[in-house]
Amino acid sequence: MKGIIILILYLFSLVSLFGKDLPYRIYNTHNGLPQIQVTAVYQDNYGYVWVGTKAGLAQFNGEHFHQYLGNEYIYSIDSDALGNVFVKASSGVYKFDGAQFRLMNSINEPFQLMVADSCYFIYSKDWIEHYCNDTLVEQYQVGVDFSVGGVESVVYDPKLKLLYCTDFVSNEVFRIKANKLLKIYTAPKGWKVNVGRLSHNIPVILLNNENEVKCLSLPNGELLFTFRYANNEIKNVKVNSLPVQSYLLNYMYDYFLLDSATNRANKLQLDFIKAPYPVIIDKDNQLWAGSDNGLYQIWEDPFEVYPESFMKDFWTLIQSDEGNLYGAAFKQGLYLLDMERKAKKEITATGFYNHKETDYYYGASKDKNGNLYFPTHYGLVKYNQKQTIKLNTGIVLVTCYDAFSDRIIFGQENGLGFLDVNGQIEYIKDETKSKIKSHPSAIEFSGDTLIWIGTGRSLAVYDRKKNTFFNSEELFADGPTAGIISMAKDHKDNIWMGGREGLWIFDSGEKKFKKVPLLHSGYITAIMAYSEDKLLLGTTRELMVFKLDEYLNNEKLIIKTYNFRNGLLAQEIAQNGFIKWDDKVLFPSTTNTTAINPEQVRFYSEFFNVEITHYNNTPITYAMRKLGQPLLLSNHENDLELDFETVGFGLPTMPEYRYRLKGVNKDWSEWSRQNYAVYHNLSSGKYTFEVMVKPAFVSGIEDFKTSSINIVVQLPFYKEPHFYKYAFFVLLLLGLIIAYISRSRYLFKVKAIEQERKKRYLEIASLQANLNPHFIFNLLASVQNLVTQHKPELANQYIIKFSRLIRAYMEATIKSSQVMDQSQEKNEISIKDEVDLLKMYIEFEQIKYRAKAFDYELEVSDPDLLNKTIPPMIIQPFVENAIKHGLYPANKDGKLVIQITSDHEALICTITDNGIGRKKSEELKKDSIKVYESRGIELIQKRIDILNELGYNIRIRYEDPDLGGTKVIITFN
Repeated sequence: MKGIIILILYLFSLVSLFGKDLPYRIYNTHNGLPQIQVTAVYQDNYGYVWVGTKAGLAQFNGEHFHQYLGNEYIYSIDSDALGNVFVKASSGVYKFDGAQFRLMNSINEPFQLMVADSCYFIYSKDWIEHYCNDTLVEQYQVGVDFSVGGVESVVYDPKLKLLYCTDFVSNEVFRIKANKLLKIYTAPKGWKVNVGRLSHNIPVILLNNENEVKCLSLPNGELLFTFRYANNEIKNVKVNSLPVQSYLLNYMYDYFLLDSATNRANKLQLDFIKAPYPVIIDKDNQLWAGSDNGLYQIWEDPFEVYPESFMKDFWTLIQSDEGNLYGAAFKQGLYLLDMERKAKKEITATGFYNHKETDYYYGASKDKNGNLYFPTHYGLVKYNQKQTIKLNTGIVLVTCYDAFSDRIIFGQENGLGFLDVNGQIEYIKDETKSKIKSHPSAIEFSGDTLIWIGTGRSLAVYDRKKNTFFNSEELFADGPTAGIISMAKDHKDNIWMGGREGLWIFDSGEKKFKKVPLLHSGYITAIMAYSEDKLLLGTTRELMVFKLDEYLNNEKLIIKTYNFRNGLLAQEIAQNGFIKWDDKVLFPSTTNTTAINPEQVRFYSEFFNVEITHYNNTPITYAMRKLGQPLLLSNHENDLELDFETVGFGLPTMPEYRYRLKGVNKDWSEWSRQNYAVYHNLSSGKYTFEVMVKPAFVSGIEDFKTSSINIVVQLPFYKEPHFYKYAFFVLLLLGLIIAYISRSRYLFKVKAIEQERKKRYLEIASLQANLNPHFIFNLLASVQNLVTQHKPELANQYIIKFSRLIRAYMEATIKSSQVMDQSQEKNEISIKDEVDLLKMYIEFEQIKYRAKAFDYELEVSDPDLLNKTIPPMIIQPFVENAIKHGLYPANKDGKLVIQITSDHEALICTITDNGIGRKKSEELKKDSIKVYESRGIELIQKRIDILNELGYNIRIRYEDPDLGGTKVIITFN
């Protein structure tokens, strides 16, 4: 009963639908057609739309075209009960079984094709051939098997298993049974008779004379409908009784939809099709029409699309108190719009430098006096129906009227502006820039106190009484965090918010946020509470009509989604772009402006399906899909890859799937856009693969579609995955024997390796021992320098620091010496300790070289790095080298910079000095008389080489900056 009521409502709506231009999309060779002239259109049992052209065939799943039969002229397309597609082409009859096309009959004379049930018929004026399951079962020859003047038309009744034909000489209808003809009908004088079908299961008789056509039921002769025609135009269509819900009548240049619910005929306005090309109505009541310039997909209500030449790139619309509609187009201007005539008149607003203002944005508004305000890149344009006034307020993305203060509120960077009727502007800024993080793009009110402010990066609240901005989470928990760009308030004062995170509702009664679990459809750009029972949502890809009352009362999601599949031609609905216009809602986009009548939205699902199309790159036939025949993997094969795709037009822009293989998976996979599944190393056995797709319309899990297929895996025993478990026990004994024989040799190798490791560890300890006196000598020299300068107090102070430094250094030395007995982490020093050691050391060096003063900076980019560890005493020798051989010889104020940073997993220490540089330092070393030979860098390089052999990855790189000095980069991986 519910379905009948919906159908009646739909058919009544067609009366107005067919009286106006219909929105449509056209497909041509750029979209995937093999040739532009469409000769045949057909939708098969699975929902695919087949398109025949003069140079090939295409299959359309709602998103992509697949081409077949290149360079074949396609005359007609049909299918049998299994879904096999039969094509009449220039070379003969082709059959597509879901996997491939086969030429079934090659015929060199004119013929006709008819498909029914599991049979198909090929006939000409001289013969009829009857095929079942691709086998010729009956053949009739005119003048041999039966006496007729010539075959005019043929039809098959699959219910009664009867074949009918007409004789174009005697003008009679015959029933063919057991190779005999039985006359069942003779046409009245002056009428021409043919047989045909209203659908696969309903054969009819067609009578026509010079200007009238009658359709009768076969075999009882009941009158179904009649019509008259003249000058290629149908007139006076009368429906008496229709055995199908609806029937598309096309004759010459006219197309009528006949319906059984009202017994009415409604004319389709398809004036853009200039010839009698094929037209069909698919499972979603969409029209598909062929033409000389491509394939048209034509939609019913609720949309009306305004041409791009009239309204393209309009970003905001608003209606004046006088009922006029105004719109601003980005980089174009401000216009008064005449929607009936599809004409516009420009209203010039002067911007900076007396140039015409063109940089219009979103969110126009109107005050109580009827003045209009349009946001622009350089401020507000005010229009009072007579003239425009430019207000230089800076970038504005949104405005709204505040009835509480009788002012226009507009967004400003990190704040709001308030404009009163006298033109006075008050600005309120978030000085911290932490609440309102960018330009506001949406504004809404809660009572007289709170103003909600959404930006692309934040959601804030302005409290009028406290004159303070708050982050939304400071007042209300569990709200959106990624920013809000659209808002609207419903009749219960709930605030709906949209952005990149999807849809949120702030419940005004409970004072808390709720996340609405929508399908992924891009971020939400526009929201409108159209009525108490409907909410409109615009996204970057789709338009959703949301049953508001069902969600507020029952938290039930009932949503109708429109996109490129089912009638939405607009792309990316403009931010906050919805406005009411008469009984419609207008919304602009970057491509065109569209009107929707929400009252005409039908909340039931369109046809859609998911089909498993290939396994291991092999197509799956319709017989396997329809009859449940299992896929038998070939011998020695137990890897499985399954491909699937969506079919139909009731799907999201970006369909998501989940799947499982029974026998392997208990649970479904996570939802994803991946349209294939892969399984490896399957055992012999029987499996069932299931895949599910989400619809664009959602009211519950029952609306999801699932396809399944059975798989059988047969393997020889040695290919079974668990064969290796059994083989393991056999091999185990052999392995033990081999292990016993190899044990002695292995232990010998282990002992040799261990001895080599101990040798390397001892080398590290030896190198550290060589570094110890070198380091301590330099420190003592610094203290001695203070004593010789007769500064005993300062010397005493630094002796205390020296003891702390020696203690820290000795602990690092002990760690290095215990490297054989502990893990790497226990042998290392933290960056914090290393930094402390370096600071104390540098301070000693500053005392020692007081005559050659230098400054230093020691920076750690991230406090978290202080807990990282490295081998001790790696950095210090390079710092020492920078001071001694770089800064000390230079005749200028020295600067030493040590930076510790990270790059992913690597720790990087950079030591930079503004000294004499490496080249000059080498020259000085050659010319100087060496008191002793400094081997610090040489020793540390040997130590690093050994550490790298033991599993570390420490790299040293030198650079010579353009301004002089030396840079050393130490990388710890």
